[in-house]
Amino acid sequence: MARMRVSELAQAPEAHQAGQPGARETLIKRLRGLVDLYPGHIWKEDYLLFPMTERVLNQDEMARLLRQFDQVEQALGADVHARMISMAERLTQITIAPAAASCELTSRPPSLSEGG
Repeated sequence: MARMRVSELAQAPEAHQAGQPGARETLIKRLRGLVDLYPGHIWKEDYLLFPMTERVLNQDEMARLLRQFDQVEQALGADVHARMISMAERLTQITIAPAAASCELTSRPPSLSEGG
C-alpha cells in the first residue's frame, strides 16, 4: 500500500505542472494519503521492526544489514536528502501557497476605516 501511494504521488506533480484538470486536487489527495500513512509506518518501524531486528539478528548480520542500507543510500545518491527537501518545498508551493493566498484574500479582518 505504501509503495502504491508513493508511486501515485510521484506522478501527481508532473500532472499538475502539465496543467491537467483536477491535478492540484489529486496532488493534495495523494499528499494527505501519505501524511495519514506515515505516522503508523514510523511507529511500526520504531516499536516493532527495529527492536525485533535487534533481538533476532546477531552482530555480523546487523553489520551486513547496515552495509546494505549504505549501498542503497549510495545508489540513491549522496544528495538524496537534499532532493527530498527540495521536492517537499516545491510541493508546498504547489499545494499550500495557493490555498493560503486565497484564504488571505477572503479572510482579512476589516480595517478601522471600514468600521471594524
